[in-house]
Amino acid sequence: VGNTAAAGRAYEALLANLEQRVRQETDPSVRRDLAVSHTKLGNIRMTQGDLPAALDNYQTARTMLSELTAADPGRLEWFGDLAMNDDKIGNVLMTQGNLAGAAQAYQESLSIKKELAGHGPERDDLQRELTISYDEIAGLARAAGRLDDAQAAYEESLRIRLALAAKQPDNAERQRDVSVSHDTIGDLKRERDDPAGALAAYRDSLDIVERLASRDPDNTELQRDLSVGNTKVGNALNDQENWPAALSAYRQALSQAQALADSDPDNTDWQRDLSVSLEKVAGVLAIQGDRKGALKLYLDSFTIVDRLARLDPANSDWQRDLSITLSEIGMLKAKQRDIKGARKAFEDSLDIRQELAQSDPENATWQRDLVVAMIDYSQVARNPRAVLSEALERTLELDRSGRLAPRYKFMIKFLQDRLARTK
Repeated sequence: VGNTAAAGRAYEALLANLEQRVRQETDPSVRRDLAVSHTKLGNIRMTQGDLPAALDNYQTARTMLSELTAADPGRLEWFGDLAMNDDKIGNVLMTQGNLAGAAQAYQESLSIKKELAGHGPERDDLQRELTISYDEIAGLARAAGRLDDAQAAYEESLRIRLALAAKQPDNAERQRDVSVSHDTIGDLKRERDDPAGALAAYRDSLDIVERLASRDPDNTELQRDLSVGNTKVGNALNDQENWPAALSAYRQALSQAQALADSDPDNTDWQRDLSVSLEKVAGVLAIQGDRKGALKLYLDSFTIVDRLARLDPANSDWQRDLSITLSEIGMLKAKQRDIKGARKAFEDSLDIRQELAQSDPENATWQRDLVVAMIDYSQVARNPRAVLSEALERTLELDRSGRLAPRYKFMIKFLQDRLARTK
């Protein structure tokens, strides 16, 4: 059972002790321990959803590690600490929607890791660190709509991980890494409108995770992997309109997510997973005609995501989650003829997506999200033609700039047809 609050207090006490030792001792190793402790406390702050505090810890650690490596370039392990800390900085900036800042942090990390790998090509741990950077860079490329670049980076990561797993078939961490790569490639295949390819990749991933979890049932990381894996299998089945199979996968994921969320209410990652699972089940129920059951689950999810979004308004992931939940609630209210309730939900969703899209015009996902919010809002807007016209222009601009993924190309004709039917 996790307890992030207690872990945070423990690291704060450790930091206080190390800071006192740094003032009293000249041994640089003590300063390195202090820097690493800042990184670990930053990890806890991330889990708690406090991005500004996490970034402050990571940047403090970076300043110390930069000074230490400059003073003693022969301590290669300290360069490794610096690279991993840069990864953490990139993760925070990515979550905050600062793609340019995240790209710089990830590239700095990759440069260090490549140099370290050159010093020890036989070291598996250094090769593994390279795969983490390739995944991060691929994630950035996906967010920017550069799917070919993303695929190249993901495939390079998978190539390295398969080689490492083949060398150590009994190493659970190496096997889990392969499952993560299959997952990310599955995500990319979905974006390329290849649900069958995505389903195959997701099942390859889930097969690995199920084997690992059966050997270590108390491992919460693997339990979370099971929940996420079942969700992704459900997504691919949903894309293929196999509703019964999708619902079964989603219900399995929900059961696993609920158990984790109940075990540590302070773990915001697990709370977010629970909200996602609730909405996945709700989505299929709505398709099957159970609008009442679907709305209840969406409202349960709203309670979670609204709390998270208020906890840290700068967390763009949580703001996006909130906008999606509001949109789904609006859709159901519209079908129930609650036009006033639908308009309020759609307007709140649209406001969030406009703010996100304006904060980073290069983020293709957020620009597409804004178009979807406009389409939703047009159902209850007082001037639907104006809303749809702007949505079409934004979609055409995404397509002209090469940032409209293949699975979303249909939106152009959809909007053109909708406009033609709208007075």
